[in-house]
Amino acid sequence: MTQKFKPLYEVFPEIVSYLENAGYSSNTIGKYKTTFRNISYFMEHKENFIFDSETCQSYITWLLNGQEYKNVPRTVQNKIRCANAILEFQFTGNILFHSQLKKISLPNDPLFDVVAQYLDDKRKHGYKETTLYIHHTYLIKFCHYLIGQSKEFFDSMTREDIFGYLENLAFHKAGTISSALAPLKAFLHYLYVHEIYPVDLSYLVPRDPAPRQSKLPSQYSQEEIGQILSSIDQNNPKGRRNYAILMLIVKTGLRVSDVISLKFENICWEQNQIELIQYKMGNPLALPLLPDVGNAIIRYLKNDRPVSELRNIFLSLIPPYHPMTTPQIRKIVSEYINKSGVNKEQKTRKHGPHALRHSLAGQMLEKNIPLPVISSVLGHTTSETTSVYLGIDIKSLRQCALEVPEISEEGGKKDA
Repeated sequence: MTQKFKPLYEVFPEIVSYLENAGYSSNTIGKYKTTFRNISYFMEHKENFIFDSETCQSYITWLLNGQEYKNVPRTVQNKIRCANAILEFQFTGNILFHSQLKKISLPNDPLFDVVAQYLDDKRKHGYKETTLYIHHTYLIKFCHYLIGQSKEFFDSMTREDIFGYLENLAFHKAGTISSALAPLKAFLHYLYVHEIYPVDLSYLVPRDPAPRQSKLPSQYSQEEIGQILSSIDQNNPKGRRNYAILMLIVKTGLRVSDVISLKFENICWEQNQIELIQYKMGNPLALPLLPDVGNAIIRYLKNDRPVSELRNIFLSLIPPYHPMTTPQIRKIVSEYINKSGVNKEQKTRKHGPHALRHSLAGQMLEKNIPLPVISSVLGHTTSETTSVYLGIDIKSLRQCALEVPEISEEGGKKDA
């Protein structure tokens, strides 16, 4: 591969120009420039050096210095991401997925107009907004790739463009690849069905290479959950709000998205029940409002919730007041799990809201609560979903089940 690369001193101005045209911020471009200088230092300021795959790997190994990626400082992680992006640009002429690209085209750009039409069509067919957001994100990146190939309309797109985009994907994690493939496949089929492109190119998109059953989330015992809750200082408004949030997640298994969107009308105090439409699934969900959860919410509402016209129960404590966000709640949960010390001996366990939700499901399973009941609490549409979520291989269990022998009228087993 080395022979196709120009010296990095020559190609780097092209990278900077690409980043500027693609709408990257000056702060992000500054990180690339810092990385370029750091690579030059690593290469001992040699003239005309080539930054190929081997050099990139050596540079990253030097940066890590024997540590894992997740344990190095953020500045080092930035250099590693930029180095991979620089390598990607030399292979493909593009840098995708390393940052949220801004739209660099006019609002009436033909490529983006077609994407908007596609999203409207899927919305009419009942696609959830969360799914549409994923499709929007990755199709916009696909459009940016085509713009980089000087394509102004989809009818000028070629098979080589699809292969080039897929080659770009190969630089990224399995999760990113999985998220990008399905929207691309559906969109290419849409172009054909609506006669925007003469051939259905969706067959060019490979199947998702990631295994369908993801790694199970971490789990905490009841004692550890108690330790996490005890780590919250409830002598101040922030602590009382956060305690109510964690109690909801721990005791009801609500998803973060449903905690964020929880409104006054969702709590039926007289019936001691929480009733809502799930943000993710769009299905109705009814859960018992346990006394300790209700009391935590009441104490927050009486003493600490800011006066606001917003109907959301959980708000920021500093004006301008707004509903809590997913990153905020993830940070809150992670902070108290780490503060509690429950992961002192098991540092590999996850420390987010999903781990607490999974812990509730695991505790219910240990108490022999039927799977359909656990499914209803978690808001899963089927018990099959719950079985996968809990790591229960129902299909294998069925294969292992012993055949029940027939009983004769005399009460003994019939002979085979």
